[in-house]
Amino acid sequence: MYKIVHIIDRLESGGAERILLTQSALFAAKGHSVDIITTVAKGKLSSLIHKDVRLIVLHRKWKYNPIKILQLNRLLRQYDVLHIHGYHNMRYVWLAMQMGGIKGKTFYQEHHGAYNETFAVGKEQKKILQSINFIAVSHSITTWANKQLMLPKRQIFLLQNTILKQEGLKQTHRFNDTIQLLITANFTENKNILFAIDVLKYSIQQSKRNMHLTIIGHINDEAYYHRVLTYIDAHQLIKNITIKTDITNVQEHLYQYDMALHCSIFESGPLVLIEYLAQGLPFIASNTGEVVWQIQNDFPEFIAEEMNVEKWYDKIRNLAMQNQTLLEEKMYACFAKHYSTEVYYQKCQHIYKNGV
Repeated sequence: MYKIVHIIDRLESGGAERILLTQSALFAAKGHSVDIITTVAKGKLSSLIHKDVRLIVLHRKWKYNPIKILQLNRLLRQYDVLHIHGYHNMRYVWLAMQMGGIKGKTFYQEHHGAYNETFAVGKEQKKILQSINFIAVSHSITTWANKQLMLPKRQIFLLQNTILKQEGLKQTHRFNDTIQLLITANFTENKNILFAIDVLKYSIQQSKRNMHLTIIGHINDEAYYHRVLTYIDAHQLIKNITIKTDITNVQEHLYQYDMALHCSIFESGPLVLIEYLAQGLPFIASNTGEVVWQIQNDFPEFIAEEMNVEKWYDKIRNLAMQNQTLLEEKMYACFAKHYSTEVYYQKCQHIYKNGV
């Protein structure tokens, strides 16, 4: 059994944070000793930590406070596995490692969706990561690590995302008088929420059925959030759109919707598409991220090749005409094939064992 620590600045809403919570829960459930260290604060998602996982908060105010760096160094000496999420956190751990005494294997997990083989890196990044085990959540990130960071392949591991599927939730309903659309995305420019609103507006104009869009997401960018509000008002869609910013557990709400949209410009996952698969909610997604790569042959009707409102509306209309029961069963089978948590646990354990 391993003694594992996951390190991040805070458990706010985001893919990296949710993957951390999944990994810590899986290993704790298997009997490993698992801690989470947040260097700054608990964060909103701290309430979702597994009951057998301990949370340690450093309450760091200043990044280069030597007392806090020394405190982190002393904490990290006790672990077999150090699993760091986010490069700024890796840099902070690296500072603590320079004080010596840390003997556990160190793994850095890269969750960022924008990295590809041409994405440039700096000298500092290469220096810090040269002797670290690198975990990538997508094939494009593994290529980037090899070509840009120039890490040997023995230090690079692919660990595609998964989620903890919630069982026993309410059964989905499908297509009553009003088609209920959903977009689950934090309010940031990359999530392209304005395009989803354009799709809704066009669909309302073309369809003879009532349509409503719900946006579930945390406000990560205040300016973008207000742009969205202004856009909704300018297009007279206030009655057709609901915004929910305080939901942390999306799966338990999915039964309320008929179909989801995912319009991001770039992604590494995204996790929410796996949640849709787990709960049998059909979706249309932009062609980006590892999940799209994994399921594109099984569900070509889910993937939009370009940001064109007419083509997205056509996909909405075509999905609405499919046999929803058969489609749900196919989605459940796809989830079981690609995203089994037991397979994920075994992969992660293999990475810990084979890291340098």
